[in-house]
Amino acid sequence: MKNILTLAFVTIASASFAATWTEVGDAGYLASTAQATGTLHASLTSITGTRAGATANERADLYLIEIKDANSFIASTDAADGGAATFDTRLMLFRLDGTGVVFNDDTPAGVGPSRINNSTSLITAGYYLLGIDAYSGSAGPSSAGGLIWGLGSPWTTIKAPDGAGAAGALTGWGTGAGGGTGTYTIALTGASAVPEPTTMAALGLGLAAVVRRRRNKK
Repeated sequence: MKNILTLAFVTIASASFAATWTEVGDAGYLASTAQATGTLHASLTSITGTRAGATANERADLYLIEIKDANSFIASTDAADGGAATFDTRLMLFRLDGTGVVFNDDTPAGVGPSRINNSTSLITAGYYLLGIDAYSGSAGPSSAGGLIWGLGSPWTTIKAPDGAGAAGALTGWGTGAGGGTGTYTIALTGASAVPEPTTMAALGLGLAAVVRRRRNKK
């Protein structure tokens, strides 16, 4: 228990440090396999990774993030924001249950980079899944009912779920053409890192123990 409490206090104390995250192996493409991004509450400034291919597990990458300030939140692969990519990206945000929140294919600057923010007012502070994939005219994040977001124009709009499967939770990425491959950097503003679920559970137990001990002393 002492180790858990130490971990909890160290984690809270480190919250003021900025952090970047580099993909470990291949990030998952479903809510259950999304990759953690570091120390709880540490400011997360970017995520760097690779889209290696078009098979089911390589089609997209999902990351756990915490949005601390919804109004200032930005996730972008645009160089103007500090992002980068060697392929035509798409960015999307999901709730932890896999239901869609917002999606963007291209920034107003043109084809290639993507940017999502809270211009739709659909984002609130909390935990989310941030996804990235490559442009495809036939494949995209899907639920049991079909595509969560429609793949047609307007390409530059940051949009709420509007596809046939808009109301459902993410189940896969379709079977159509998979788009380009390469490396990417998602620049982030207003976001914090989220550790793996087991670490979060341990921190919760540790902090709960502190509360119990204080109550018992009273």
